[in-house]
Amino acid sequence: MKTILIVALLFLAMSTPVELLGMGENCDTSSPFICSNFIVSPYPPTSGVQISISMSGIFGKDIHVSDIASRVRYNGGSWTTSYSEVNQTFAYGQSYTFAFTNTAGKVSGYYETQIKLESKQGNPFSCWYYTYHIA
Repeated sequence: MKTILIVALLFLAMSTPVELLGMGENCDTSSPFICSNFIVSPYPPTSGVQISISMSGIFGKDIHVSDIASRVRYNGGSWTTSYSEVNQTFAYGQSYTFAFTNTAGKVSGYYETQIKLESKQGNPFSCWYYTYHIA
């Protein structure tokens, strides 16, 4: 019986699609912005390159987006945050693509980036993240 269970679990694990490590993972499951497509290009980035990010989706309620907060953490250290102004109100059911850029880290190590839509600075309502390593 144990052998059948192990074989079934291995089959399930092998049949599950594998995405690129840490690209476009949701870090807020209760978001009123239903993201259907999160693209980071190039991925994985190389040292110091400009990264293009696009987030497409549909709004699940009327909401104002004041800004996009981009939080970056290097090797598990402190978060550094930068903001891109949006200052736009979106209606329930409205689809939209947010497009913006970041610059990849230059120092060798592990980078985590959180992209947050905010209704006012410091008040996020949607969060997606990606990770990468610079050799």
